[in-house]
Amino acid sequence: MQLSVKLPESDRARTKNRVENYWKTNFIADVPHFNALADQKHMFGEGRARIIFFGLSDNTMSGHILEFVSGSYKKTHRHGPGAHIIILSGSGFSLVWPEGGEGSRVDWKPGVIISPPDMWYHQHFATGKDPARHLALRWGSLEYPGVTNWRKYQENFGEQIEYEDEDPAIRETFARECRANGVEVRMDPVVYRTRK
Repeated sequence: MQLSVKLPESDRARTKNRVENYWKTNFIADVPHFNALADQKHMFGEGRARIIFFGLSDNTMSGHILEFVSGSYKKTHRHGPGAHIIILSGSGFSLVWPEGGEGSRVDWKPGVIISPPDMWYHQHFATGKDPARHLALRWGSLEYPGVTNWRKYQENFGEQIEYEDEDPAIRETFARECRANGVEVRMDPVVYRTRK
């Protein structure tokens, strides 16, 4: 059964017209080739990513399959613990850091698993020549919210940092990595806001 669910119900979300596909299932036969994905523009730019959210067998597990184009990257975000991100295709890197702390870089390719600690910021960059696809599994679902801070999620899609508010060094590092791999940067230009 496939449901179209507005996630989440909040004034801020409604102003951004956030509607996601939520698929309730107990089996996905071929995750690497699953193609019932919808445009995901809230954590990427328009036309750069496709996603499907799903709940597993009405239990406490849920997740998503996300595919994004080479030469693009996801906005910085954070959430509760326990998400396991399994890289299915593509190559690139992720940055992971605690609020106010030093970060780490994790290079990835198919088969790598990333699990950001509780409320650590993280961001995923596709710098290889092929689209990147990952499967993320986590505790919590629509029926059983788990430990995720749903109020914050509703207000800002997972405590997200907009491109205009990120450290400009992030995009510079990403562009340099793309150039080194012969990959075109497919990100809209950004005008950075004053950082506090």
